[in-house]
Amino acid sequence: MSLLEARQVTRRFGGLTAVSSVDFSLEAGVVASVIGPNGAGKTTFFNLLAGVYQPSEGTLTFDGQPLTGLMTHQIVRRGLARTFQNIRLFGPMSVIENLLIGMHNRFKGNWLHFAQARAEEKAARQKALETLEFVGLSEDAHKAANSLPYGHQRLVEIARALASDPKLLLLDEPAAGMNPNETQELTHLIGRIRDRGITVLLIEHDIKLVMEISQQVMVLDHGHKISEGTPEQVSRDPKVIEAYLGAPEE
Repeated sequence: MSLLEARQVTRRFGGLTAVSSVDFSLEAGVVASVIGPNGAGKTTFFNLLAGVYQPSEGTLTFDGQPLTGLMTHQIVRRGLARTFQNIRLFGPMSVIENLLIGMHNRFKGNWLHFAQARAEEKAARQKALETLEFVGLSEDAHKAANSLPYGHQRLVEIARALASDPKLLLLDEPAAGMNPNETQELTHLIGRIRDRGITVLLIEHDIKLVMEISQQVMVLDHGHKISEGTPEQVSRDPKVIEAYLGAPEE
């Protein structure tokens, strides 16, 4: 059984159809990418998966359970986490505090169960530190998030999503604004995330990164899926070349 299933998923905004009858299936343990020109419907598709929008038509299933109708925090609890195209950190707060906020929806203790709440907080802080070490930011744990270089702020967002223990991680243009060295480090990090057993689905315009890291690629154009397959298959598809990649230089 696939980890994620989208069947005839459509999203309309008034007279505009942003995503049109998209079918998509994602197996566990892979890295997959969604690519296409600006305005293709990629982020809208992500927002449907994350519960920001509800489908106008069609169904979404994650880990054998329907996603349709669930709120964003309920979807995170199911094991689906995301980052955003534009960085959304609590800038003046420390890096570790940003991660703890991302883990808050899994806390069960409250002021009526003080000992349990304290134990959860201690465990969460330890997990946050381990996650920051995993992404290479352990030395920045107590710095203000907005004091970090841009590329490191991107990593904080990824760490915050990882700290919620996802089965599926959605990365919305994670390499945007990164220099080549940062992009290469990101590529290695995505591979290590996959090696941890976390499935990764990303939107990305850096085709080199997509071709290097993905096992599966879906291409959207004006809300329609125009191609899907391995990176090699998609890169040779005439429809993709015409709509997005352009003809190779001679």
